[in-house]
Amino acid sequence: MPLDWAIRYAPIVQFIHRCQPGSILEVGSGPQGLAYFLKNRRIVGTDVKFGELPARNMRAVSASAESLPFRDRSFELVVSSDMMEHLPASLRSAVVAEMLRVSTKYLVIGFPSGKFAKLHDTQLHATLERRRAKPLRWLDEHMQHDYPTSEAIVEALANERVRYHIKLNANWHLHRAIVLLQTNYRFNRLVSGLRLDNVKLASIMAPLWDRPPAYREILFIERTAEPAR
Repeated sequence: MPLDWAIRYAPIVQFIHRCQPGSILEVGSGPQGLAYFLKNRRIVGTDVKFGELPARNMRAVSASAESLPFRDRSFELVVSSDMMEHLPASLRSAVVAEMLRVSTKYLVIGFPSGKFAKLHDTQLHATLERRRAKPLRWLDEHMQHDYPTSEAIVEALANERVRYHIKLNANWHLHRAIVLLQTNYRFNRLVSGLRLDNVKLASIMAPLWDRPPAYREILFIERTAEPAR
């Protein structure tokens, strides 16, 4: 698993260990996602396309983020990690509302944040093109939309009874270096061989990985009361 995945999932895994939710849904999971780091948990994952065989501990459900095929309050925790930036800005509020609809208690949303992160990825994309490196599909998709911000996500929650806190994640300079290194096969073999792609190590290294300026923000949202009827 790429090292930058461990860095972005580490705060979410820590949160899960602390809160111990009874059921977990990851929206935009891909075939691995959170399930890779929580092999002792059963995860429901949704995506429009999985591309390969999903993790053994994942129940994969093909679905669009703006129309989740689950009843209200079906999962104690709903997670979205680096999915929102792949959506047009016009859909994001509806997707946030839909994820909150199927959550009983917690919603965690992580995303490259705002103009700073978009500039970072634009420069990274140009560097890879100059080097004639193999294109990164996720980075190509990132070029299509402006990036979300915590302010915009919170605004989408304005009529909901929730509390939240924001965690910065992935120092800009380290994120760039790691993504460039991950284009090298030998680096990925080293990471895999030494098991550097684990969230325990990423959590220990968080003071280094997550210091400002940060590439990503993670919003931890908790319902504070039953929705008004």
